[in-house]
Amino acid sequence: MTVGFLPFVATVGNVPVPLPVADGGTGQATAAAALSALGGALTCYRQAASAITPNATLNVFGNAVTIGADTGFTGFSVFLVNFVTTGFGSETVTLQSVVTFSDNTTNTQAGLTTFTTSTTTSAALNTIIAMVGSVDAKTVKTIAFSVKSSINNSTASLTVNVLGVNLP
Repeated sequence: MTVGFLPFVATVGNVPVPLPVADGGTGQATAAAALSALGGALTCYRQAASAITPNATLNVFGNAVTIGADTGFTGFSVFLVNFVTTGFGSETVTLQSVVTFSDNTTNTQAGLTTFTTSTTTSAALNTIIAMVGSVDAKTVKTIAFSVKSSINNSTASLTVNVLGVNLP
């Protein structure tokens, strides 16, 4: 099998990174080839999961859970955000995100998305764009997530899974 490069590139910060294609006669890119070629430029993948619970008082955001890059990295680029919700009663749970960028500016989305049942779902692209913004030359340092419930003493819990890459 040979690994070639497609005529387009991804960017890490402002550095172009050619996207690989594992030839094998098909011209189809494979995850293994992509990881191999991008590994040096992106350093390593970042996957983090944290459970978040609402405040005992209705409509008050609970304690935030912060996800950031691994130690030794300046930030990370977000590719996928997935939510797993459990323990729902007759309520609506609202998710808030606060993204802190490399220049210490923030982007707060107080009603990023809402949940009414126990479910597993991935954030749509427009939700991720709303969360991290479409900013050039900025790196996401941290994302703080918190939730609130429409009822007192909620037993709901939300686990957020973030997949991305650490950036040097």
